[in-house]
Amino acid sequence: MALVDDLLLHRTPHPRTPPPGPPPRAVRWLGALVGVLCGLVLVVAALHARTGVPVTAQQRSLVAAVDDRRTALDGTEQQLRELRAAVASAATAPVAPAALPSAGPSGAAAALPAEGSGVVLRLVVPTGADQAVQDRDLQQLANDLWAAGAGAVALDGVRLGPRTAIRTAGSTVLVGYRPVSPPYVLSATAPGAGGGAALRARVLAGPAREQLADLAAAYDVGWSLSSRTVSLPAASPAPLRLASPAPGGGR
Repeated sequence: MALVDDLLLHRTPHPRTPPPGPPPRAVRWLGALVGVLCGLVLVVAALHARTGVPVTAQQRSLVAAVDDRRTALDGTEQQLRELRAAVASAATAPVAPAALPSAGPSGAAAALPAEGSGVVLRLVVPTGADQAVQDRDLQQLANDLWAAGAGAVALDGVRLGPRTAIRTAGSTVLVGYRPVSPPYVLSATAPGAGGGAALRARVLAGPAREQLADLAAAYDVGWSLSSRTVSLPAASPAPLRLASPAPGGGR
């Protein structure tokens, strides 16, 4: 019995399979990485399926807009080159005398005295009514004389030229900065056919007659228009100012 007990007490136990432990760390990391990659693939595929077509259409629209802008810019640059060439050509081309602007009926002739058959328009203002005839009235009457065919016009002995102004300063009428006072006398030469008599008839047939009638009715301004030989002085020469290029080409 003792031998049996010893055998029972000292028998070798049967080997057992060890319990499964946790997987190695590398295996866990590899699984996580595979999962992340799969998720990214799904997300990219979903985004491409939702926005792939609109982005392509928008890109095409932008490309077309850029091409249109480039075409318009090329056209503008071509126009700019043509304008620059035209300006350069005009700057170097000589100016013909006929291309110079005319100063009107009294332009070139105003620099010289004038004498010959013509008319004299006289305006008599009542005493105490010096403001009855304004500068605009005298301007209009001078224009009416030119429109009727006058070659040269003077107001109170002051020749009217392209730079002669008729205006009022306070209560005084100035003609080319020279004060004049009533009675106002407008003298004009008649270079056309018929002389002063024909010019007088044309003036009376024009708007001047109505204006003179209005002045007579409103302010009792007396007037007379006669044809006679007149002598007009030359207009005061105005200083000429020549333009010159600015340093650096004006830039």
